[in-house]
Amino acid sequence: MLEDWQMPLAILGLIAVLLMTAGLARRYQEYQAIQRERLRRLVAMIESLDSALESLNRVPLGFELRSALRGDIHRAWLAVQRINRNFPGLAQRIDEATARVQGDNGVTSGRVPAVEDHLACRRQVDALDRILAHLRSGNGEASRSQRAALPSWRQEVRERRAEVLARFHVVAARRAQRAGDKGEATAHLQRLLEELARRGPDTDFVRELYAEAERLYQHAVQGRPLDEAVAGETDETQAQRSNRSSAA
Repeated sequence: MLEDWQMPLAILGLIAVLLMTAGLARRYQEYQAIQRERLRRLVAMIESLDSALESLNRVPLGFELRSALRGDIHRAWLAVQRINRNFPGLAQRIDEATARVQGDNGVTSGRVPAVEDHLACRRQVDALDRILAHLRSGNGEASRSQRAALPSWRQEVRERRAEVLARFHVVAARRAQRAGDKGEATAHLQRLLEELARRGPDTDFVRELYAEAERLYQHAVQGRPLDEAVAGETDETQAQRSNRSSAA
């Protein structure tokens, strides 16, 4: 009688083993898919942050902020290494990221230089928006002091965004006025006022940018030369106003 059950029991045992093996294989495939997605997100974050910092090489960002962002890139490459040690060029990428934590040759103080065209403005604003999104996303591996600095860093980035817009629209307005296009000059300054009011931030530095833009706008509407609006300001006065930025 026992012999009659041996074959069915063996088949049931084989089926159980096959089911268990299939379950393990499925869970391994799911794990691999999760790791691939994590790797994709890490590389996308690295590329976005690295290209943003390159685009902002001439836009002043405080040394501590630049160093923290470069540190995030470095930690991300180490996370890539834990997932895939055979990632192309990994050792060189880690070495480069390590070196840039202590300085990436980007400007860390002073004023945003004049932004001469819309493409450059859009590139710099997009870069600042990506950095702001990164700072808002949180960073579990950041030190306690870095987490405490996040609010001031976010404000600094928002102020630099406002300054980039100001440096573009004011330059464009003056160029349009010299070309005899009063409407275009006025439109640039109106867009700047709207953007500063909408995105802020509400700080002394941005309020001064807004006051300057409003003064220029009134000159443009009245058909007066825009250079008259700042004729009474010396370079030293302008520099002192710029140095009130959080990035100074």
